[in-house]
Amino acid sequence: MEGFWRDEYESEADLKNLGLMVGSALPINDAVIDIETPSRIMKITDVASGLSLSWNGVIPPDTYHMVINCYDYTVRLGSTWWAAAGPDVGADLSVPPGGWSFTPDALGNFRVRTEGVNANARVKFRRHY
Repeated sequence: MEGFWRDEYESEADLKNLGLMVGSALPINDAVIDIETPSRIMKITDVASGLSLSWNGVIPPDTYHMVINCYDYTVRLGSTWWAAAGPDVGADLSVPPGGWSFTPDALGNFRVRTEGVNANARVKFRRHY
């Protein structure tokens, strides 16, 4: 998307509390999500749009974090927050044809529903204007 402004600095929030996203007038399509203790099958649904990201893949032993880049839909696995490395395993990620983003509802609030996300999940983002 061209012709929009973004926050100068990145923010970080818990996926269960996206209050820091309030104020973004546009969907946030370039966030990065880190899921702690990922499971083999997971789904994240944006409540306002109804669209979902879903994962159905193998999680190797000693993998404690899954980092999903919502801009290019790469997925990397690792052992600590935001430090996922190694090959892109995004082939096991399902994304709607038009892409996926955090979308504000009519009141400007952001919310997602999760399935199969066993522990903490965090998101890094910049609001869009």
